[in-house]
Amino acid sequence: MNNTPHPLLIIESHPFFIGCLEQEHEDNLPPVLPFSLYVDEKLAVPRMAVTREIQNSLAAAYAIGSMASTPLGESSLAAGRLTQVLTCLLGQLGNDVKGKRILEVGCGNGMLLGELQNMGAEVTGIEIGPQAEIAASRYGLTVVREPLRRDLFDEKFDCIYSYGCLEHIEGLEDFFSQCRELLNDDGLFLHSVPNAEYSFQNVLLDHLLHEHINYFTPSNATALFRAQGFIRPGYQVNQAGNELMVWGYFDKSCTPHWPSDRVQEEVDNLLTYCDKLRQKRSRVLETLKGILDEGKSLGFYAGGYEYGYNLHGALIRYFDGDTFKHGKKWLKGLPVIEPPVALHKKPVDLLVVCKPHYFEPIADSLATMGINPLTIISIDSLA
Repeated sequence: MNNTPHPLLIIESHPFFIGCLEQEHEDNLPPVLPFSLYVDEKLAVPRMAVTREIQNSLAAAYAIGSMASTPLGESSLAAGRLTQVLTCLLGQLGNDVKGKRILEVGCGNGMLLGELQNMGAEVTGIEIGPQAEIAASRYGLTVVREPLRRDLFDEKFDCIYSYGCLEHIEGLEDFFSQCRELLNDDGLFLHSVPNAEYSFQNVLLDHLLHEHINYFTPSNATALFRAQGFIRPGYQVNQAGNELMVWGYFDKSCTPHWPSDRVQEEVDNLLTYCDKLRQKRSRVLETLKGILDEGKSLGFYAGGYEYGYNLHGALIRYFDGDTFKHGKKWLKGLPVIEPPVALHKKPVDLLVVCKPHYFEPIADSLATMGINPLTIISIDSLA
């Protein structure tokens, strides 16, 4: 575990969110755990302090198949993300993958890897979760169900990539080392991760997950890649701003090192975020309590559990447009997630959209469904 002498952000009780819970999994996981962030002095990246309690809880979550993000292709939004990642990946590979050996770390249900296979690439996946069985059976993929190691493979790869994986890895030093050994010279190293810069600048709370150990921004990710021997680093941010694709090309002549000269800049940025988050979190909770005290009914759309869980005993409903989530729960002890059409029979006085970067399309979609637009507000308006 990491030595964390200087945690800059400390939340004593933060939701342990691993994705929507099935009823049978409610009792297997804690609803909340402590959460803290510090800046790693080697990586120059904000990291979550990993305690034994968090490690044990994460092991239990991964054993049942954590779904903190909807799998690529399993919803219209996820299908759009798949297209963005695939387009970026193809662009960095010269738009021709035929005959190229490609490895996806954390391939999930295999949809992205299956697309590359159809284009003629020689593909392999790594997936330690139960989704590996879906990837193998649905797309006929070769999927290794062990953590990445050089000795698992006989040949090197032209590309190693991941979607929603790098932020979860505690042993980044070993991961970079294994990837350098597995890549051909000038091989592509590309990873799609949450864009922490967007979350820090917009003072978001829901991006703080116990599963997310590393918090990457365009500047700290490209600096880290370059220092670790992946030259010509570049990045691309999605249209919403909340996802980041970062890449570099392996140069076997480089001597890997750490971008420790950037540590103070990362500390300053994290301290600014911490101060703003404390103020915003307090204001939002105070406003929500005031709404409930007035006797108004309240609904959260696309999340909200990070605030709703703290409003103990309040009757709050949860909604989402993703059918995958309907009938499940964000956290143990919360009501099940309803489809938005349920608002027709039983409306709420205020429906709080908890994804401000998608507020306009969500609000437009809800209005088209007949939901009163005057009741739809962004969570940012509560602060």
